[in-house]
Amino acid sequence: TADGENTLLVKAYDAANHSSDDTRKIYVDRWNPGMTISLPADGAVIATGSAVPVSVQAYDQGYGFTLKVYAGNELLHEGTGPANATTSETISFSSELANLSPGPHTIRAEVTDRAGNSASTSMTFPVNTPPTVSANGPYTANEGGIIAISATGNDPEGGPLAYAWDLDNDGTYETAGQSVTFTAAALDGQANLAIGV
Repeated sequence: TADGENTLLVKAYDAANHSSDDTRKIYVDRWNPGMTISLPADGAVIATGSAVPVSVQAYDQGYGFTLKVYAGNELLHEGTGPANATTSETISFSSELANLSPGPHTIRAEVTDRAGNSASTSMTFPVNTPPTVSANGPYTANEGGIIAISATGNDPEGGPLAYAWDLDNDGTYETAGQSVTFTAAALDGQANLAIGV
């Protein structure tokens, strides 16, 4: 039996060759639906406090389908797609998530058509807490002298940190490294150093 609309005909005869018939339409749907989660992007890391865009597309050829989108266990959206046994139809959902707590979060999408064919997909992204850093110190150097300075930092997620220093207080972090040297040439009195991770 082919996918799509099929017609069944039944006919009954008696001994006198009188007949009666009836028809039934049967819709066969073995087309599998599908979906994509295009946002958040694969590998995205979201900063704490940032809005998270969500975009999902679902498609199916057949006799109508339903898309459900979840954030964790919370239903964000439920929508229906139109019937079309000739070509695939697509529906989309877009939204933003706000005020997410630090840690991993999962977006899940499920699509089911009227024949019971279904598919699902999910993606997990982290909400990242900013690292903390200390320039340590205070440091003391003789005028024109050179001293070693070192920073300590912590990433709440346990990830690696990269350090950069602004040693001339111009707002640009030009010197990379957790431990660097500082030259006090042409300086007399207090100097401000900044460290970023």
